Amino acid sequence: MYTDPSGNFAISALIIGAIVGAVIGFAATTYSDYKDDGQVFNGSVKWYEYIGSTATGAILGAGVGGIISAGGAVLTSALVSTGNKFISDLFAYTLTGASFGTWEDYAVAFISGGLTKGLGMKGIVKAAYDVILRPAINQAVKIGTNRTETFNVEKYAYDVATRGLTTIAPSPWKAFYRGGFRSMWDLYKRGYFA
Repeated sequence: MYTDPSGNFAISALIIGAIVGAVIGFAATTYSDYKDDGQVFNGSVKWYEYIGSTATGAILGAGVGGIISAGGAVLTSALVSTGNKFISDLFAYTLTGASFGTWEDYAVAFISGGLTKGLGMKGIVKAAYDVILRPAINQAVKIGTNRTETFNVEKYAYDVATRGLTTIAPSPWKAFYRGGFRSMWDLYKRGYFA
């Protein structure tokens, strides 16, 4: 009957997700530490950076596990959000060679898609989350996993503006518009508009 009255599947999914996320967070920081100078645990990356990335990875993993355990429409919405992120990245890559999003970007897209459906976000609340909060969450997660050191106000403002412009676009086209704006950000960062 595929029922889980005791809730064991949901708890297991959260725990397994947290463990997998913690391992990914720790491994990503270890790789970054090694890439820095060819050595790990030599002090070039501080101990608290390892703890922060491991904890952030665990939180993201638990979120992904929670969305998976919810199943149904929540999981479908999460997968659609992740697919849209992939389309956006692919379009930006095709236009300007912009790099694909990081594992953190895809985890946030997955969790955000599931949360908006699971919490029943609609209209202005959903738009506010997507336009204002999600870019802030993306940056906070990247700080937590040591991908960036500080909050980039310029990038946040750009993300808010472009997400605001595309929020009313029809669903199949939104990912392409966002990919186009992402490719313009890539060109800007490479100095094409200087």
